[in-house]
Order: sequence, then C-alpha cells, then structure tokens
Amino acid sequence: VCGMVSVRLPALLSCCWVSSGLKDLGQVQLSNGVFNISLSSIPFGDFGFNTFGINGQVPGPSIRVQAGDTVTIELSNGLDPADGIPCSDASRFCDCMFTNMHLHGMHLSSKGVLDSRSLDGDDITVKLSAGESMLYQHVIPENHMPGTHWYHPHHHHATALQAGGGAAGFFIVEDPPEFLPEVFLTMPEVLWFISTHNLDALQLMADEAQTTTLRNASTIAAANGLPTNPILVNGESMPTVDLPSHTWHRVRIVYASIEQSLRLVTESSSGGTCALQLLAKDGIYLDTIPRSVTAIHLFPGARVDVAWSCSCTSYPCSVVVKSVPNPQPAGNGNGNGNGNGNGNG
Repeated sequence: VCGMVSVRLPALLSCCWVSSGLKDLGQVQLSNGVFNISLSSIPFGDFGFNTFGINGQVPGPSIRVQAGDTVTIELSNGLDPADGIPCSDASRFCDCMFTNMHLHGMHLSSKGVLDSRSLDGDDITVKLSAGESMLYQHVIPENHMPGTHWYHPHHHHATALQAGGGAAGFFIVEDPPEFLPEVFLTMPEVLWFISTHNLDALQLMADEAQTTTLRNASTIAAANGLPTNPILVNGESMPTVDLPSHTWHRVRIVYASIEQSLRLVTESSSGGTCALQLLAKDGIYLDTIPRSVTAIHLFPGARVDVAWSCSCTSYPCSVVVKSVPNPQPAGNGNGNGNGNGNGNG
C-alpha cells in the first residue's frame, strides 16, 4: 500500500515558530566559469534583526562540482566597512567586516598568492575587506572522494558570527557514474541544511565586535515572542515535507552550529514509521553501505548522508524528526535531558 507521509523537520529545541514547506536552496550557477558568492547583512527571517547571509539568503545556495574540476569562486564582501571594530591583542570577537571563504571537509591546497600562485587556494588567513572582491581557485584531485561538504567564512575572530549567523551552504562533490550501486545513484535526493542559532551567544559576540548585525538579536526575538535558540532546516523552522511512502530518498545533511550537538530520531502518533540507512559520515562513504541506524548524531560541522524511507499503518500519517538526549551508560546518572545529544556516530 502506498500513500503520502508528512514529515516535520525537525522538532528540536524550539517549538513555537512554525512554517510549512521545505525551501529549495537553489544552486550557484557558473558564470563565465566562475561561481559567484556574496556575503552581506540580511534579515534573519521575520525576527526583526539582521544576520550574515550568502547571496541574499540563509543558508546560501549550493555549489556542486566533480572530482578533477578546477573550481574558481569569486567572493564579494558586501558588508559595511564601518560596522565593527578591528582586532586588538585582547579581542575575541572583532574584524567582522572582513571575511574569506573555506571549503569545509574538502582535501585541497591552501597555497595561494603568497606562494607565488596566481590565485588563492583554501587559505583561512586571507582577509577580504568590505566592498572588495577576490578570486579563489581550487584544483580538486582526480581521486577526491565524492561527498557532502559545506562552505562558510573562516576569518579568525569573525567565524562564529558570520558562519554561526547563517553564512554557509552545501558544497557537494558529485558521485561519478557507476561509483555506487544503481539503487543509491537513482534515489531521489533531498538536501537538509540544519542549523542552530544561539541568539544569546550571538548577541554577546555582536556586542563585543560592535557590529549592528545580530546586535540585540536575542532581546528582539524574545520581545516578539520568538525563540532565542531557533533551529532551522533550509532556513525554515519546523518545515513539513510530504514524501511518497515506501520510497527511499537520499538525504544529504549539513549541520551548522557554534556549540550545540543533536541526536535526531523519528516518532509518530499516527502510525508512521521511518527506516534509516547510513551511507556516509563527513563526506566519506562507509566501507560497507548501507548500515541500519535508529538515530542520526550531529556535532557542529558534521555531515551525514542517509537513505530514508517512511510508511504508514493507514494513510495519510505524519512523522516528526526531533532531537533527544543521548542514552547514558549504565550507572551514570548525569543525563542532561536538554535535547543536546553529544554522540559522534
């Protein structure tokens, strides 16, 4: 029996701001052989304050490449040069008007202009000033494993504000033909960019950095009756996606967070069940796929590829994806019970 299963993603730490539908993140298209990425200050949903975003959205659009590609990225810094303070010896959060771009998880050279190359590689010491643009060039090795990765700013002292505020996106190395068994290559693909935004922490960072972006974020959210620790999927809170039952989907997950970890499970009060089959962790396929799992462990920066299929005892039904604490070892009564699982899967 086939039908539709309504999956709500995810019911995590916040419960009071609900939207519908899973946003399509879009894809950065090549323009004259270049991927164009722009960092700027943009509204954080309907919360009433600004955050850091990519190409006008949180999270940014996806970039998809293949092993062996030479990838050129133009990064533009659209921030206000006067919005923040420069770093001093005592600074923790500062320089947030500067930026750069890191391809998290990729095996790439960091060599660049200082090493007599024409363009910079994956060098996190590069410092791009507000109002300026620069070109990166990455030569992806022919033998680079296909997988799920992500891009984000990585300028020291500003990474937590910029990436933690939402300036990030998928960076996917595609599977070559016949790399995987046909059953996995032909699965419908779904992208879930899950992010937690601790507005209390981000507000403190913004205050210290003296930037108007994310300034008073927690205060404004609380005043508007909105969560101060929102968890988003593709920039939306608790979106609902309808999936055909008994159909396997390949779900690519990136988890972006400053400090929180999650352990995701599924539950249903209407007869829905989901089977999860792990394919890859952090952009690396398991030696043998798939592996049946009952939970997905996410730590800051983690990536997970999982095959996902749901069904109902009667149709339609719904399934909620939520975070639960890690089970404690026998004899250890120190469970925190706050939904912040710390497993490393």
